[in-house]
Amino acid sequence: MTVTGAPEPSAARPLTELRADNRSRHVADRFPERPTVLDDPSGTASSELFFSSSVTVIVAAAEAAPQLRAASLAVFTHAPLLTYTPETHTEVVNEIARLGASRVLTVGQVGLAASVGETTVIRDPGTLSALGELTAHQFTEVVVAEPADMVQAVANLDGVTPVALTAGWEEMTREQAADLPAFPIASRRDAQQGPLVVATPAAQVAAVANARSFGADVRVVPDADPRATERGLAAMVGMADRPLIALGDEFVSGPALSRAIQEAEAAAQEKP
Repeated sequence: MTVTGAPEPSAARPLTELRADNRSRHVADRFPERPTVLDDPSGTASSELFFSSSVTVIVAAAEAAPQLRAASLAVFTHAPLLTYTPETHTEVVNEIARLGASRVLTVGQVGLAASVGETTVIRDPGTLSALGELTAHQFTEVVVAEPADMVQAVANLDGVTPVALTAGWEEMTREQAADLPAFPIASRRDAQQGPLVVATPAAQVAAVANARSFGADVRVVPDADPRATERGLAAMVGMADRPLIALGDEFVSGPALSRAIQEAEAAAQEKP
């Protein structure tokens, strides 16, 4: 099976209905009552926003193949996902400590020691069968066709179906491994009180995965500016003064996004 980007909707519901739906969400008090932009290359900012603690954490190399594989497992097990590079080493280690994780799974070339204090680090061998050993579930491989489709593919993960996303343009390194320990599956954390999350195809995979791992809905919009497309406005209408998490630096800032939503709504109302 191959995943491609979602097409523009051929028809939209009335903006009044979409606005009412967006604003009717009951969101936990810890989320700001305004649009918030997260530029989150390492995944640590979204991990901190969505997770107060976690027994498990997944740390993936920055390449597409490990990111997609790690995101698949993170959403299914409801674990935070962090992106490792030599530059983010300290940031990642500090976030693991903040979360209080006792079990860390590394995917791809990640420079973490076999143990960090009381935390056990497990190396993922990169095979489909390994996911079954880790979770006791049989995963189905789904190919993501192009880099531009990565964010949509991760946003589509439902947290219930064991799907392993793979990059159609990049191979995952595979190796033999001894018996793998269990990687516990947590319950979703949002308690049906998660904020609305929006992202463009340029958003960071780890941030999108963390929102989905938490249980929040992620809407992928073609442009960060809600004035640019009907689909973008439909996703964000009514959210200028409501909890809205925007993933990626394309959104610029929360206040700017709030103003853009208001302007897009005003322009839509003026249309005949």
